[in-house]
Amino acid sequence: MNKKEIVKTQNLTIDYSSLTVVINSTKEEIKISLNEANLLFLLYSNPNRIYTKDEIYTQCWEDGSVANSVVTQTISLLRKKFLTHNISIIDTIKNKGYKSGDRLLAKPIKKFYFLFFSVLILVSLFLIFPIFKQVAPNSITQNLNKVSDNIYMLSTSKPIDITKLNIQPNYLYFLHLGEDKLSLSQCLFIEHKCNDVTNKIIFLETNEDNVETLINQNLTSDLEQDNNPIIQKDSDQDGNFNLHTNVQFTSNDDKDYIAFATYNFYFNLQEDKSYDLDMSINISETGYNGKYTYFSDFKAQFDKDTLISNVINEDEQSSLIQHGHIEDQTKLKMFPKTFKNDNKYNYLHFYIIDKGFSLTYSEQQDISFIVKEFY
Repeated sequence: MNKKEIVKTQNLTIDYSSLTVVINSTKEEIKISLNEANLLFLLYSNPNRIYTKDEIYTQCWEDGSVANSVVTQTISLLRKKFLTHNISIIDTIKNKGYKSGDRLLAKPIKKFYFLFFSVLILVSLFLIFPIFKQVAPNSITQNLNKVSDNIYMLSTSKPIDITKLNIQPNYLYFLHLGEDKLSLSQCLFIEHKCNDVTNKIIFLETNEDNVETLINQNLTSDLEQDNNPIIQKDSDQDGNFNLHTNVQFTSNDDKDYIAFATYNFYFNLQEDKSYDLDMSINISETGYNGKYTYFSDFKAQFDKDTLISNVINEDEQSSLIQHGHIEDQTKLKMFPKTFKNDNKYNYLHFYIIDKGFSLTYSEQQDISFIVKEFY
């Protein structure tokens, strides 16, 4: 293959020499790195061929000093970059590898929401009903309970005295008190939709006698109204959907500890109606100089009736990419033990807030946070 050639597809024009990709319909130009260009040229020059991760690594990376997990990282970054332009750039073929995508996605509402939203909207989602029941085989039974006008708690949470909380009007609060973590999410709720959200997870490393005071110390009233609301259109014809969120981690015992994590979930519908779930978590935390990124490739069964996703770690396809180094091992709380998959199965529970936001609960980590659909 002559890398000076220009590869043109239905939706894209890939120019290796200038390291750019042009969206044909809008003429928008996207800059890409050399490794990204190598990867795209390999896949798009042979659009019907499926490449394994090792094949991509061998043909696209001249520097053999980096691990082949860099392939997963580059694909994840490319997907995120092109999803902002409504393009599905690369397809994952479960247990085989990757191939070119080149699909134009419709903007939300995605099929994930479209299939059940028509039912839930008739009851004004969860703003009218105080309880949503969810049951799935082998998963825990859990509800999202409305405990006051603007406070919601997962039924699996330990008790919290909500009368002691300093809540604000126009905010929704989502609480879960687990054995060793407190999950606190807030949503600025104006005109029947979330305008801005914040997620905090607090490690409870010592006994917390007054959890209500801890919650009050971590509440915010600085969220901003969204002046550029999402325009809802048709669903994604391929049934794919993507979720994103930012989470702050702190500790009730170590006041100097803080971590920031960005979660990205890419659900890709497969021919057998299951989903291939590509997940990436980009983290910075006290004790680590720089950032590191955790990547996993799972198989997911998503039940659209209960809104529970059974995440299966079949092949242990996980990798850790470091963009820095450990500075103080004793300060670390997430690297890397938080992401060790001792169980093959995990369950993600979804509770719809509005057309663009959901509360997600992870059984394995026993935490909850608000996620946003992105595209």
